[in-house]
Amino acid sequence: MIQKILSEIEGRLQEAGIPCRVSGREKHLYSIYCKMVLKEQRFHSIMDIYAFRVIVNDSDTCYRVLGQMHSLYKPRPGRVKDYIAIPKANGYQSLHTSMIGPHGVPVEVQIRTEDMDQMAEMGVAGALGL
Repeated sequence: MIQKILSEIEGRLQEAGIPCRVSGREKHLYSIYCKMVLKEQRFHSIMDIYAFRVIVNDSDTCYRVLGQMHSLYKPRPGRVKDYIAIPKANGYQSLHTSMIGPHGVPVEVQIRTEDMDQMAEMGVAGALGL
């Protein structure tokens, strides 16, 4: 399933002429279990069983990708977060969207630039090369 969704995302963005790098992962069973127990969530409410990250060149393209994702899969109401326009307190920036993918499978996509990705993965000091 992960490869099918990855191929669909890459294909849609290629058709739209959006240069990007896409990666994806399937949440491990233990992580699902922990989320269900620690956050008291039911299985059907976990939106990131299949999660993907799209890395693009600039912020404007992030929003173009979001539009393409919402035309590819049905977005879940109230599940779009714009941390680019309103960054988190620690400086984190990204667009997050949860959608209904193939066969009704929940799919989460994070969309960000290379700089935003470095900041998210390494923090301020790492992103600045300190």
